[in-house]
Amino acid sequence: MEPVLRETKEPVLRETKESSGGLNGALVNYGFWPACANCTHVEECKVKPRHEAFPHNWHWAREFREWGENALIIKSWVGSSTFGAEHTGCYEYLVDPSKLLPLDYEQKAYLELSAKIKEWEARCEAAERTGSYQQEWYDRLDQLYGQRDALIPKRGAR
Repeated sequence: MEPVLRETKEPVLRETKESSGGLNGALVNYGFWPACANCTHVEECKVKPRHEAFPHNWHWAREFREWGENALIIKSWVGSSTFGAEHTGCYEYLVDPSKLLPLDYEQKAYLELSAKIKEWEARCEAAERTGSYQQEWYDRLDQLYGQRDALIPKRGAR
C-alpha cells in the first residue's frame, strides 16, 4: 500500500492504513508489544520477509488508558516511538486479531467520548484563536470529561 501524503504547511506526516498497526481503539494485554510474531503476515514472512529486520519488535508510540490488567489503545503509531515521525519498520505490520481482546460497553463508550472530546477541544482551541470564546462550549467539554472519566475502572477493580 502506497503512503498517502497530505498537503499542509506543517511537517508532512506519512500516513498508511498500517501505521497504526490496526491497534487504534483496541484492547490488548498490558504487556503487549507490536512484533513480527503477532502480525497477521508472520507465516508469509517466515518464507519471504517483507523487511530486512525480520523477525523484529517495533518501536511503538501509543496513547492508552490502563483498564484493569489491560491497555485500551486510544491512538497507536507502529514503527516509531514518536507519533508521525519517520517510520522505521514494516509498513505492512497489522496485529493479528487473535491478539486483541473484546471491547465491552464501557470501553466502547470511553473511546466514543474520547473522540467527542477531541472534536470539542479543537472547536474550543479554534474559538480561542478567533476570539469567539463561548463558555457553553467549555462547559460541554467539562461534561464530556466527567462522563468519560466515570467509565474508568478503579485501581484493583477487574
